[in-house]
Amino acid sequence: CTYDVVVSDDEDPEITCADDAEVLLDASCMQLLPDYTSLTTASDNCDDDVVITQSPAAGTVYTGEQVVTVTMTATDDSNNTETCTLDVTFTDNMAPSITCPSNVTVSLDENCMIALPDYTSSATTADNCTDGMNINVTQVPAAGTMYAAEEVVIVTLTVTDGAMNSNSCTFTVSVE
Repeated sequence: CTYDVVVSDDEDPEITCADDAEVLLDASCMQLLPDYTSLTTASDNCDDDVVITQSPAAGTVYTGEQVVTVTMTATDDSNNTETCTLDVTFTDNMAPSITCPSNVTVSLDENCMIALPDYTSSATTADNCTDGMNINVTQVPAAGTMYAAEEVVIVTLTVTDGAMNSNSCTFTVSVE
């Protein structure tokens, strides 16, 4: 009698992903997906050199705030595979810029009153991730606040982007 004995490895490798991660977006609201293969561990019953791959690939460019699920795959010499995933959160933490209008003078009316004008549209704003139509500008004191005497009012304009990052500037309104 003759027997053919075929030894085969049909056991999948074991894999452990890195923890979920946060990546900060740059001034262009973009960032490259990092390489997580060196932070992932894998072992196998027969293969001491398990290959670890990542999808999407390291270096993939992402734009804007989002969560990307990265799949890590361990492959042994017998092409057995096992996967795990981690979530990578792309975050905008850059404050928008704001430039206030120049100091202004307003005159009391014939009743010695004046409502503070709305200066929010007079600010110049910019942000790395939020377009100008979606940037919110607020004013303190609020537009419409009444003044009945000569004084200098310090007005603060605050810009807030879509990620809730904010920045402020101030200017004076001289009520005469």
